[in-house]
Amino acid sequence: REEETEDGDIVLKATTEAINLYAGMLEVDVEDAQIAEEAILRAQIQRGALQQAEATARQARLRSIEYAETIRQSLRLAKRDISQVRASQFLAILERARTHLDGRLQEERRTVEAVRHRISQGGGEARAWVALRELLDECESRHTRLLEEVLKADSSWLAEQERQRFKRRRNSHLPGPDREVLQPMLVARQGDLAPHVDEVLRLLHGPVPPPVLSLQSLIRDLMQPRRSTEAAPDRAPVVLELISEAQPRFPAAAQAAVQGHLAACRAGGTLSGRLAASRAAGEGAEVRRLLVLVMLQAWDTGLPVQVRRAGPLDDPEYAGDDLAIVPASVPASREGDG
Repeated sequence: REEETEDGDIVLKATTEAINLYAGMLEVDVEDAQIAEEAILRAQIQRGALQQAEATARQARLRSIEYAETIRQSLRLAKRDISQVRASQFLAILERARTHLDGRLQEERRTVEAVRHRISQGGGEARAWVALRELLDECESRHTRLLEEVLKADSSWLAEQERQRFKRRRNSHLPGPDREVLQPMLVARQGDLAPHVDEVLRLLHGPVPPPVLSLQSLIRDLMQPRRSTEAAPDRAPVVLELISEAQPRFPAAAQAAVQGHLAACRAGGTLSGRLAASRAAGEGAEVRRLLVLVMLQAWDTGLPVQVRRAGPLDDPEYAGDDLAIVPASVPASREGDG
C-alpha cells in the first residue's frame, strides 16, 4: 500500500496479504508447511478466531492432498520401473512418511477435540464450528488412508522387486523413453543431436487423430448468408473426335520385335537373355516391357506358349524369376512359382 512520510514523500509498504503471497511463492517443504499450519490452526481455535481458522483448515486440506500425491507418486514410480528408484532412498521416504503421518494424525485428533469442545459450548457460531470439524475430519481420513498405503508399501516393494527383477525378458529390446531416449538427448551436444532430431520425433510422436466433426461449426456454417453466385463465363464448346478403333498400347514395331524375341526363346533362350539382347540392339523400353508382359501372361495361362522358371532374373530393369519357353516335347512344370 502507499503511505505518505513526514516529509511528503510517497513510499510503498508491503501488506500482510503481500507478505503471505510472497512467502507462498518460496520453496517450502510440504511436511514443514503442514506442521506450521497445524500450529497456526490450534492457536486460532484457542482464541476463537473462527473465520481465520476455517481459512487455515481449507489450506491444510489442500496441503494434505499435495502431500498424499507426493507420496503416491513415489509409490507409482516404484511399481512402474523399480530400476529408477534407489532402495535406500525409497525406504527412507517410507520411514519418514510413517513418522510424519503418525504425528499428523495425533495432532489432528487433538484439534478435533478442541473444536468439539467449542461446539459443546453452543452459541450462534455452532454451525460454523461443525463445518470446521468436517474439514478436519476429511484431512484425518485422508491421512489415515495414506498411512495404510505406506504401511503396505514394504511388502509391495519386495513384490515389485521379485516381479520386475526376475520377469522373463523379451527377445526384442524396446528402449525406455525416459532413461534411454530423453536423458541421452538432454545431455548430448547440439551438433551431435541435430541430425537425429527429425527421425527421433517421427518415431516417438504419438498418432494424430483425424479431425472430429463439430456440430457447432456445422450449424454456424449452415446459418451463414447465401453466397452470391456469378454467372460462369462462356466457354468454348468441347469438340469430340470420333475414333473408329482403339489405338494399340504398344506400336506395331514393338509387337514385331517381341515376336522375334519369342522365336529366339523357343530355340533355347531365356527372358534375361532376350532383355539383354533388346538393350544391346538399342530397342526402346516399350519392347522389353511388352516382352515381360507376354512372358508373364504365358506363365499364367500357358498361351500362346508354355513357360517355365529358369533361376533368378539378373537384369537392371526387372527382378524376380527368370523365364524360358518350354519346347513342345517337354511338359511345363508349375512348381516353385516365384
